[in-house]
Amino acid sequence: MAEDLNLRRNVVYAIAEFGIGIALLFLSYRLIIWQGGLAALGLWSTLYAWTTLIRVGDVGMASTTMRFVALHDVRSAPDRVAEYLETGLISQAVIHLILAIVGYFCLSPIIGTIVGAEHRAEAEAVLPFLFCGFVLMNVSGAVLGGLQGLHLGYVRSQLSVFGTFLQLVGVVLLVPHLQLVGLAVAQIVQHAVVGFVGWLLLRRYGGSRNWLPQRFSRLAFYEMLRFSLGAQVVNTATGLFEPLSKMLVGAFAGLHVLGLYELAYKTVLLPRNTVVAGISASVPAMSRLLATDRELAYALYRKSVRRSTLAMAGVGLLLVVAAPVASLLMTSAIEPTYLWFCAILFVGALVNTNGAAAYSLGLASALFGGNIVVSLAALGLLVGLGIGLGTIMPIYGVVLSAAAGLALIGIGGRVLNEKIVFKQVGVQREATKLWL
Repeated sequence: MAEDLNLRRNVVYAIAEFGIGIALLFLSYRLIIWQGGLAALGLWSTLYAWTTLIRVGDVGMASTTMRFVALHDVRSAPDRVAEYLETGLISQAVIHLILAIVGYFCLSPIIGTIVGAEHRAEAEAVLPFLFCGFVLMNVSGAVLGGLQGLHLGYVRSQLSVFGTFLQLVGVVLLVPHLQLVGLAVAQIVQHAVVGFVGWLLLRRYGGSRNWLPQRFSRLAFYEMLRFSLGAQVVNTATGLFEPLSKMLVGAFAGLHVLGLYELAYKTVLLPRNTVVAGISASVPAMSRLLATDRELAYALYRKSVRRSTLAMAGVGLLLVVAAPVASLLMTSAIEPTYLWFCAILFVGALVNTNGAAAYSLGLASALFGGNIVVSLAALGLLVGLGIGLGTIMPIYGVVLSAAAGLALIGIGGRVLNEKIVFKQVGVQREATKLWL
């Protein structure tokens, strides 16, 4: 069964995808800092965070498409798979186009208040490109999710890496002349090409025969919507965590410190994402195994917990050496504030990673109760504690709150999901045996 689902190949390629993506992202950030300093990176972080806020209206069709496609065998039910794929893609495109239009007209009038008068002109210039990139990013994300649902995660990873290289080429060519607008245009090119090529691959492997998605099924939409609404509460809460933390850092400490926080967040959380990429890549397989082989699903879960936690501990050792080097490369100096940000965030990320497999378990099983509770609790902790500590410690208060929120997701996710999911699927185990 595991071989049919390409599990090992999907996991290996997903980890490689994230690793390459990290390297190329930091090259892009270095070019931005060269052109405009840390304040320019802080401005980009602020605009991106506010743009991301409109995802509260997203109903989560990308992850939903992945799961529903994963539950069916394209060899025996190609029309059913194609129906889910095309319904999900059409829904995703329409929803995010509407969100982008509404978001632009809501954000544009107040952009000067958010970034300050000295950055207003630059922000107004880049804002339309950011929203365009937002739409294309989510459409291409649904396409990549469809490939992953077909258990072709390794193909998804190859395409994603190709898109990241395209973005880097665009950054090198455009940022020196257009600054932040150049970065936004490079992302537009990346997501447009990935979405187009990915759709051609879906036509080949997913049973679709139309040149453009046009098979919209009301029944499939309502079926997917019931699942996605539960998933989207989780996606919205987790998706808001990073932008809200950046808004709070910017509000209390200014754009320069926000630039350092952006670097530190990416320095710690992107390697963390690389570690858990293998877990995310196994979600389609876990969905199928929970329905067909519960004992094998349990064994896969145990292995994921153990390996991800040990790998994240190894990342911590690497950060001891890498963080000062990264500071020199990115800012041409060793920034003590950046190093402290990395250390604080790593503690939260380590605890968070121990619960990453349990978090994905909730998605694979469609039992969202545990994920909803911990995600909303972590968001509330970030905002409440962040405002309190940010008032007392403007530079470090919000960062400490963000680390606490990450840790809460890890601890709470394990406690709740191990009880909820494995009790529901009928695997009788003592919860204590699941802990390292």
